[in-house]
Amino acid sequence: MSTRISKKYNTYRRFDGHVLGWERGQVGEGHQATLIEADGTITSFRWRSPKDPIAGDDVTIVLPEKGVSAKPDRPIILLNHTTGDTHVEVNAHTAKSTRRVMLEVGLWAVIASASGALLMHYGTDIQAQIILLVTAALIIFRLAIATRQLNDFERAARRRADEEEVRSETVLSAWKSNAESRRPRIKIEFDETGRPIADRAEIKPSAA
Repeated sequence: MSTRISKKYNTYRRFDGHVLGWERGQVGEGHQATLIEADGTITSFRWRSPKDPIAGDDVTIVLPEKGVSAKPDRPIILLNHTTGDTHVEVNAHTAKSTRRVMLEVGLWAVIASASGALLMHYGTDIQAQIILLVTAALIIFRLAIATRQLNDFERAARRRADEEEVRSETVLSAWKSNAESRRPRIKIEFDETGRPIADRAEIKPSAA
């Protein structure tokens, strides 16, 4: 049975089970894999680990459930307890850094001021006043955009921190609960209707 993990900005769900099957995907997209839990629940996800999945492997994955996410079907961490492999992906989107935002604001202000000064030089007094107001309005508008971008960068950084915390908690929990160096691979079979008939006695829930 999956476990819900709530953080400040995103919500995640942890799944412990075995690889039921997989289909090879396009390069860069990862394979389409399915995981079966101890209660028979089947979950689909993208397997992007460098090593191909093997049916029956004991795995733990953490998928984003709610919140800002560009890759909701990709686990932020995949632990293969049978092979000992670990695969990590950053799900939080990347925002512009503070330095880049400020450089863009400075460049915008310089261009707007230079253009306004040039137009004011060749215009009448009334035209100069209008140009001055328009230039000031443009700079204020760009500052408002910069403020939004800085807030977006701060939120993205906090989401990344949330993800890292979830990954650390998952690894620590798996390490504490695993008394074996490796967990065995089980045999997955299917009946004539295509339903999995793996030995339920072998499918044991991984301790959370």
